[in-house]
Formats: sequence, C-alpha cells, structure tokens
Amino acid sequence: MHKLEVISKHLRELASPDGEIIFENKSDKPVVVLLKSPVSAYTSIVLLPPAGCYLAAAGVCSPTAHSVLHDYTGKMVHDESVYKDFLKWMRREKIKKDFVPTILFNPYTRWGGSISSVGKKFDDTPYFQKIERVFVGDEHVGSIIAFFEAQLPQFQEYSFVSDDMQCKNRTCKYVLHNLDRSIEPDVYGDRSIIYDINKWIGENGERLLRSLEHVVERLEQGERLFPNITFPESVLIAPRIPWASKFSNLEVKRKCVVLRSKIIALLGFPWFYTSIVYNVQGMRECADLVIREIGHDAYIEVLSNLDSFVQKIRTKYPIVDANPLAMPVAN
Repeated sequence: MHKLEVISKHLRELASPDGEIIFENKSDKPVVVLLKSPVSAYTSIVLLPPAGCYLAAAGVCSPTAHSVLHDYTGKMVHDESVYKDFLKWMRREKIKKDFVPTILFNPYTRWGGSISSVGKKFDDTPYFQKIERVFVGDEHVGSIIAFFEAQLPQFQEYSFVSDDMQCKNRTCKYVLHNLDRSIEPDVYGDRSIIYDINKWIGENGERLLRSLEHVVERLEQGERLFPNITFPESVLIAPRIPWASKFSNLEVKRKCVVLRSKIIALLGFPWFYTSIVYNVQGMRECADLVIREIGHDAYIEVLSNLDSFVQKIRTKYPIVDANPLAMPVAN
C-alpha cells in the first residue's frame, strides 16, 4: 500500500475569509490534508492530486463509496448540533456562511434542510477534479486515509491525469501521461448526442459511424487514445450510449451504439465505472424501450460489452467495491 503524505492544517491556511482556496499542492506527489474542527469531533479529509494534475480514478470513485458516504452524511446533516458546531468553526476562522468553501467539505455542506444555504456565494467550478474531500467523525479518519492509499497501487497511472500542454509532471507513477488526444468529442460522448435530436440525420450519422469504426480499429491495435476534450471535462464526462438519439438510418444508429459500447470496453478507464454501472442498470430497467430503439441484437451486444467492462474493473480494481468507512487501518 502506498503511504500518502498526511499534513494537518487550519482552515485559514487553506481558504481566505471570502472563501478563496489559497493552498495548493506544489509537489509531484498526491497529499492528504486534514482539517480538524476545533469545536467538534469531526474532520475533513482532503485529497489533493500532484501539482498540475486532476483527479481521475482516485477519490470517492464508485457506487459503493458514494452510497456508504451518502448514508453516513444523510444522518449527519439532520443533526442540528453538528450544524451549529460547523458554523461556530467557520466563525472562528472569520468565514461568513455564504462564503464557506464547500469544496473542502462536500457533500456534508450541501445536503439537507437548514444547511442548504451554506456557501451559496462560493464558486467551486475552478476546483472540479482538483480536490476530493470526505467530512466524517474523527473515528473514521484513519479508514478514509487507508481507502485513498489503497487506491493508488491498484489504479496506478489512472489515479490522476495531467494535461501535458500545461503540466510536465513525469515523476509520479500515479499520473497518466503521453496521451494521443485524437478521440473527437462526438465520438467520445458529447452531450449533444443525447439532446440534439437532429444531430445524426443523413450524412452526419454516416460520418459518426466512420469515426467510431476508426477509433475501434486503432484501440484494437493497442494505441493509447484519449478524448480531445479540455480538462477536467475529459474525466468528468463518461462516454454515453446514445440509444435514445434520433438517426435517419436505423441500421447506422444500431452500429454506432454497439461501437460506442466497444470503445468503452477497449479504453477501460476505471473512472468510467460509476457511470457505466448506472447506464447498464438503466438499460436493463428500460429493456423494452431500448430494444424498440436499437433492436434486440444490438441491445444484447451493448450489454455484453458493458458487462465485460464492469467485470474487468471489479476484478482488476477491487477497491471499487470497498466500504471507505470500514478500511483496516495499519498500526
């Protein structure tokens, strides 16, 4: 297991009174920052990627982890004593409620009842995929750190990703480098594939099909391809199965849907896992509708490709099924 550097900080060392994040990781390795509440038995565990990098597979990265922490936080946010202590902590740091840097405490600070207004003037968009955090009782701090540490030797270079145009981090083995960013957004999974009903009429659909076929061919030859999408969107947007899209040629649509699922399986990026698990679940729950849209044979082939991807991820990266609150803590 990789041992992360763990440092303790006061909130004022990470954020200014108006909520601006003023601390950054300048090293070539990931670090964990502990923000211990001085007025209660709660701590925020903050995982920061190496300098110039983004979170990819590392973090709260799976349906299991999301579910466990959602249930845990769901109980916490209805405890008024926890909420009052949290605001007392913010006042100590001279941070007004509207400017609380929620990115350091989510999901706690944006779930439920009276605390929904916390941090409403804080803009967290500059920090997407730059900060992972878990706000828990002190008794769980060791388990959360162990959870993050267990991810790195499993995910290896897929833990974090760097934009080589902006970052020259070459020393951390947990960062994905040397990418051929030649997968165009429409092939990878542009949102417009779902929502623009006229996008794949006539020649546009044929052009998408040719692009998908070309990407599959290159991936099957072992090329390391990545989407030509700016960071962090390139790791926030998982590929989509456009079974509900409108194509003028049904056979072209069926082929495109099957090829999209094959690309997902061939890329095998572990950060796809959560999206694909829910995608597969939705396709099974709406089986009759999906089959009407793409046909029975395409439906079976798509599910086969996606099931293969899910099983591969679970086998290769068992941490995706781990409970982050129940990880054993090394002495």
